[in-house]
Amino acid sequence: HDLSNSWEVNWKERIVAAGSVNYYQGFYERLSTRVRKFTVDLNEDAAQIDFQVQLHRSDTCLDLCQRIYNDIVLRNINVAFVSGNSHVTPFSVFRDFARAKNDPRLSFINCNVAYENYFTNLGSKFASTMCVTDMTLHPDRRAPFLALPHKFEKWYADNKSNAELKSRADDLINVNRNSSSDDSTANEIASWLKKERSAGKKVVCLFGKVPVDLNVPYDGGPAHLDMKDWLNDTVRIAGGAKDLIVLVKPHPHELRPEIALDLIDGFADLIEVGLPDNVRVLGHRDINVNALAQHLDLAILWNGSSGLELTALGVPTMMASHFGRHDYPVELIYPKSREQYESYLRAGKFPKPGAELRKRAAFLISYLGTPDVSVLNEYSLRQITNDRVGVPRWRWDQVNDFLKSGDARMDLIADRIIEKFTGVSR
Repeated sequence: HDLSNSWEVNWKERIVAAGSVNYYQGFYERLSTRVRKFTVDLNEDAAQIDFQVQLHRSDTCLDLCQRIYNDIVLRNINVAFVSGNSHVTPFSVFRDFARAKNDPRLSFINCNVAYENYFTNLGSKFASTMCVTDMTLHPDRRAPFLALPHKFEKWYADNKSNAELKSRADDLINVNRNSSSDDSTANEIASWLKKERSAGKKVVCLFGKVPVDLNVPYDGGPAHLDMKDWLNDTVRIAGGAKDLIVLVKPHPHELRPEIALDLIDGFADLIEVGLPDNVRVLGHRDINVNALAQHLDLAILWNGSSGLELTALGVPTMMASHFGRHDYPVELIYPKSREQYESYLRAGKFPKPGAELRKRAAFLISYLGTPDVSVLNEYSLRQITNDRVGVPRWRWDQVNDFLKSGDARMDLIADRIIEKFTGVSR
């Protein structure tokens, strides 16, 4: 059917816009997750067909947004869009529309599972938690399982002397997420790095993300256009800096089908420039983070919670993307420009994190599992990974208990959904 809105589409320039709002990122992430590739080419038939489907669905949703805004919000009635998804079309249309309006009477609420995958190391197929964020009230929070800075600061002030929380964070940091039982490769890597460092070289490691499903409202960083640009630029810089050893470490979840599915583009596959002799691509399970950390002079991530682990372990850590800075309210290293990023790497002066920063990073890991972020919700059976477990199902025994007795945790969730309208922050 014909589109109701006038859309400007310039895929190369990352524009899919209507009514002065660019909805590109949601389209890109939808197609990227479908084709399981970082680079989405609309000249490919499958991608073009999927794009047209998403464009029509998004056009319908944009119509709905505009009607709700004109017929309800402009009558001074508060409206909250509540969704279990936010970062792919057509759900992202509601998010981007509400964020662009920036109206105190309109909010977009993302309800999702909390960060329990991290705490269980993918130990379950079903979620037992939920979390909520208003992405108009807190525009720098890309996902509800992440920390709000002001809440973390209060919690940290109240709990920074709690030895049990520090011990819990230390246990999480020391989990072997590589699922590797072969120490020979890890030992070989460690011996080689010791030799290179004894020769005066600095060791820098680029820690990868699974390249699809970035879950951001917009991409990029102060020095790079995207993760691929950052990776290739860093390899290029390494080629002209022989006193550096650069490691490229893909995320071990690339091998976990319940996360990566049939992944086509892995992190290392994004490298398009020639590999100089001082750059080494590690295998997914060659060596785990805590074993590698003691041999690093600098860790660089586009984004990811490994940055907290590495900081807690005493490794200078840089986040290269905008949301690498927004997601974790601890002061890490951030590039200022492309030129400054190259100069920083070439200079080789990477100050280690102090004791207070290491402690804050460790405590932030524990904080993500507290009720400030993660709320117990066992009222339904919901999938927590990409493993197919069927349609979500109510657990009626739990629902009936709720109907009889209520649940303070669900009161908390309800308050967070309407926080923008009440001004009450819980």
